[in-house]
Amino acid sequence: MSAPALTLPDRANVEFLKKEARDLHRAFQAGAVDAIDRIVTYLPRASSLSLEASADQLTAFDLSRQESQHALACSYGCNKWEELLDTVRVQDLDTLEHLSDRSIQIAMREVDQLDLVRVLPTLSEKSKARFYCNMSERVQDFIKTEVSLLGEADEEEVAQATARVRGQLVELGRQGWMKWEDPGADRSGPAIVDLLAEERFVHMGRPLLEASESELAETLYHIAEQARVAGILSLQSLVGGAPTLLTEAVQYIVDGTEPDLVQDLVETRGATILRHRTVRGQMAIEGWMSIQSLDNPAIVRTKLETYFRDTPGKLMVSEGRVVLDDLLARLRESPLMSMSDEDWSVFYADLATIARREGIEALEPLLELVDDDEVLTAGLKATITDHLSAPQILAVMKDSVQDVRVRLKRREAMVIAGLAGIQMGHKPQDLVEAARKAAVEAGQRVYDAGYPHPAA
Repeated sequence: MSAPALTLPDRANVEFLKKEARDLHRAFQAGAVDAIDRIVTYLPRASSLSLEASADQLTAFDLSRQESQHALACSYGCNKWEELLDTVRVQDLDTLEHLSDRSIQIAMREVDQLDLVRVLPTLSEKSKARFYCNMSERVQDFIKTEVSLLGEADEEEVAQATARVRGQLVELGRQGWMKWEDPGADRSGPAIVDLLAEERFVHMGRPLLEASESELAETLYHIAEQARVAGILSLQSLVGGAPTLLTEAVQYIVDGTEPDLVQDLVETRGATILRHRTVRGQMAIEGWMSIQSLDNPAIVRTKLETYFRDTPGKLMVSEGRVVLDDLLARLRESPLMSMSDEDWSVFYADLATIARREGIEALEPLLELVDDDEVLTAGLKATITDHLSAPQILAVMKDSVQDVRVRLKRREAMVIAGLAGIQMGHKPQDLVEAARKAAVEAGQRVYDAGYPHPAA
């Protein structure tokens, strides 16, 4: 015989459970078969006890209150008494103000967002505040906007949403995820500090190719360290600087985005960056090979426009006399890689004009100002400094494009692996090692795939 599992009644509370545990203890001592069966089923040291045990045997067994509580908890599908208490506590949503920050964050991740939007307005101000102070500023704005847009919901919808939220919280309690704080604990949420002002995060706002892999690894280490000490929400200030792939990824995890979705979003953004840099590299090759061949400037511009226009434009060149000093001033004001595709094509057409009029060597001063475009820099050096042949120049520039692609992919892989490790709570050093390994594998795949065809 084995004692059947029990089902928690609706809105069970802690006092109800304590009374049940006391009743079980008394029934066992009185020799009730059901009570003995429950103790034998869930208490290992009672396995040899007979259901027909005598009063003397039951007295000698000396069942403690804690053992009665444990057996009752197991009857309800929990592993221990504290877990059962957590399970019933979350059924009263107005007690959620006493949950730990970590528990609140887990609850928000697991609960359906629309249900949360329906239920939040019904909570006590303290419980409501506990949820909001554990959201990033961006998610707070989003949720509050959703609450405002939905307005007053139908009572039945709210009741159904509340039941679903309560059920999910109960299940999280069963799994041991709901932790309760002392009533006197500070429940103002994680403190937000300006991390960007700290030296250890100096590389946060740098584009992927400006920071070395060692600098990126060091930054990931410090992000992980900060998250382990103060929680992921403490990383919020890191996204306030220049937008980069790393700051975008940090924003996602601060928002509480699921790890799989974070990876998907960062991979998509990384693919967009890679595609953009690849096309720009191919445009640099197309433009420079035409310039060093002294092609007509209008033809140079037309060739480059085929990379970003879906209809042909007019054969046009800049009006008036184009001089190198004007181009250098343009570069000082707007670096090459920050130019739009249209401005890029005009810039190359102007280079072609000067090269045809003054010779290719006249463009040498550009070397000091186009270092943000590694592919054009490689072409300039191969042509003007090293005096290579056209096939050699082409090979050098293609190698440069591929080098950029490999390095971008390696850094993207480091960001994805690093942030995934942070979400999973991995140790900083282990996380960095995983990020470096991911970089090697991702870079090798891009290298093995070879130089992409411009039409790909």
